[in-house]
Amino acid sequence: MDEAKDLPIMVEGIVFRRLDEKCEILCLKRTVNEGGWWQPVIGHMQWNESMNDAMKRELHEETGIVQPREIIEDIWHFHWEHNEEMYLEFVFTIEVSSNQEIYLNPEEHDEFRWCSIEEAISLFKYQNNKNAVLKFKEKFAF
Repeated sequence: MDEAKDLPIMVEGIVFRRLDEKCEILCLKRTVNEGGWWQPVIGHMQWNESMNDAMKRELHEETGIVQPREIIEDIWHFHWEHNEEMYLEFVFTIEVSSNQEIYLNPEEHDEFRWCSIEEAISLFKYQNNKNAVLKFKEKFAF
């Protein structure tokens, strides 16, 4: 079995930073070749890794972040279907320092923004990503 094969399990990271009593969420814009829409950090889990390892790998691959302040696993999960295949997606929250630098993978994303919760919800294309931000807001009372 190919160890690098993707599973129909995905991880999604709501990356945020605290600014006084508020927070900002990291929004990533896919390249035009990858669809051109806004989303959080998202990726497939591979056969040889745990969900937490997959989230750390995707976080690093998409943003360059190696040492977040805190990762909280599975604050929410959902399923969806694409091309007659069912996917499970597990949502994490990832807190970073207020001055965290972001280094995008130019093959996947060409722009990022730190946004308010409301801006992130309005930017994200897919309803499940919007719902993940709402679950984040509910859990952390921002």
